Order: sequence, then structure tokens, then C-alpha cells
Amino acid sequence: MVQSGFSKRPRSWTRVRLRGDREELEIVRRTKVFVEMHYREPISLRDVAAALNYSAAHLTHTFRMQTGSAVTAWIIKRRIRAAVEIWGSGMRRSSTCANASDSTISVILHVSLRSSWA
Repeated sequence: MVQSGFSKRPRSWTRVRLRGDREELEIVRRTKVFVEMHYREPISLRDVAAALNYSAAHLTHTFRMQTGSAVTAWIIKRRIRAAVEIWGSGMRRSSTCANASDSTISVILHVSLRSSWA
């Protein structure tokens, strides 16, 4: 078996890549914490990026590469999960709507209508 000189990665490259992975994971962790703290407010991708001192493009790319999901999709999923929890707690529908943001209600209706027509 012939081994080429390219079979092993240089040690320095491996360290840099691992450091990058840690930094990316930290960006994802900070993003999730920010969304968890502010999902009840009308936040957008730009708001999250500005709060974390990253560009929206960098945040989107890093978050999607690590989670497979977009930041805005993560925000919507968190709002839907909160609405479902409120709904399941026995609150009346009007109370659930009052506790959810308008954008969440429209997303829930859109998803419900899409799934009922599928």
C-alpha cells in the first residue's frame, strides 16, 4: 500500500478547525439563549445579530451549518412551542391569543391550514 504525503492533516490545521467549531457552537448557544429570553418580543434576525455583535449573514450561516435550521425558523418554532404549552394548559383560546404575538398566531394558522389541506 502506497501512502501519499497528504494522508494526514497537519496538526496546526486540526487545532484551528477545532477552535472554529467551539466558536461556532458558542454562537449557536448564545443565539438560543437570546431567543429564549426574547421570543415574546417582536425580534428578527437582525435584532439577534445586532445583540450578539455579528452580521446577519454570518449568524445565519453559522447557525444553519450547526443546527440545520435558520434563526428565524428557530424563533418561530419557539413561539409555536410556547403557544402550544399555553393552549395545552387549559387556558381559553382568547387568553392564548393574548399571550402570543400576532406573528405567532398567523404562523400557527398558516401551518394549521397547510396541514389540513395536505
